[in-house]
Amino acid sequence: MDCSLLVNAAICDGVEKIGDYAFLSTGLNSVSVPDSVTKLGSYCLGYNENKHLYNYSPVDNFRIYCSNGSAAAQYANNNSFAKEAPKKVINHIDLTADTDKLYFDTAKTIGSVSSVPENTGIATEGCDKGWADTLFINRYDYKIGRPIAVHFDEQISADNKYYILYIVSVREGYEFVNSCKKHLSYTPLSDIEGLTLSLNGDSATDVYFSYNNYFNELWIKVAYYNFKTNYNEGEEISGAKISGIKAKTYNGKAQTQSVTVKYGTKTLKNGTDYTVSYKNNKNAGTATMIITGKGTYKGSVKKTFKINKANNTMTVTNKKTVTANSKKATTIKAAVTVKKAQGNVTYKTDNKKVTVKNGAMTIANKVKVTVTAKGNANYNKLAKTVSVKVKVK
Repeated sequence: MDCSLLVNAAICDGVEKIGDYAFLSTGLNSVSVPDSVTKLGSYCLGYNENKHLYNYSPVDNFRIYCSNGSAAAQYANNNSFAKEAPKKVINHIDLTADTDKLYFDTAKTIGSVSSVPENTGIATEGCDKGWADTLFINRYDYKIGRPIAVHFDEQISADNKYYILYIVSVREGYEFVNSCKKHLSYTPLSDIEGLTLSLNGDSATDVYFSYNNYFNELWIKVAYYNFKTNYNEGEEISGAKISGIKAKTYNGKAQTQSVTVKYGTKTLKNGTDYTVSYKNNKNAGTATMIITGKGTYKGSVKKTFKINKANNTMTVTNKKTVTANSKKATTIKAAVTVKKAQGNVTYKTDNKKVTVKNGAMTIANKVKVTVTAKGNANYNKLAKTVSVKVKVK
């Protein structure tokens, strides 16, 4: 068997012996060896055969991942090979946390996710674009770890569905769980032992997996419908007609709207096709309503509406007749009473000789008193006039 394209490998835990010449001339440049291996034969790792010279030469920069003090570490020392701590195994991939951006086949970004965390071992280096030749892909600027929406042809997918394709590679010092490397053609994820996959933290259905042994990559395709609730791909909600927006009046509470949202002839449902949020919708002024697409609708649109000032709540009561002890200018208290005024209160009379302060008035035979509440940010200005007659003993 020609294994010249085999670049790296991991010996399964439980293997106790690697025989003479086991991996001779395989193309390996690195291998992970577990502690269970206690015997390594001559030229079993890190050598190529020189057939015409009848001897063996070491592979340049060959590296063995093993524990200190193990049989593999001793083999590395005896053959002057570099050795490093065993690779960490990647046995779980979150397709939204472990990738950069999500593209759909219209070549338009429909969602973004966080950058690849360092501790996952997932890489995002560039990928050879030539490997996309057998797929119908509208974007060719993808990177490893970055998914692309593709439509697999009949040779790859008999059901002819749309799928999101993830090409996932690993950083130095990590490796995929060994069961991955047995499947070189698309296999249901449920058949891969020891590997789990999640989408936005939840399990995804209709997932297929393939291992590319040349680049040490996982090719994972996930049915397009898994993404419909996670990324609002579809019609722009800004194209909808929104009606029913009305001016409101300040009442001390947050103001909302009951609107009708129609996309073409279809009336959309609040909570299913869109959600509504508000800004600055309590005090008098200009409020903003934000309608955000949901499900098969994406994007958002802002609408404004006016919150008018409320009528001033001031009440004015007066004594129609008050009694004074003499005609001298003596203050008569509580001739005018003001309650619940919004804003500063001022008084004015129709007799310049009569003054009013805080509802008390100096003596006059008959006077009209005008009380004015200035109002504020949420209430209008209000003026009321009352009459008071003064009797003198």
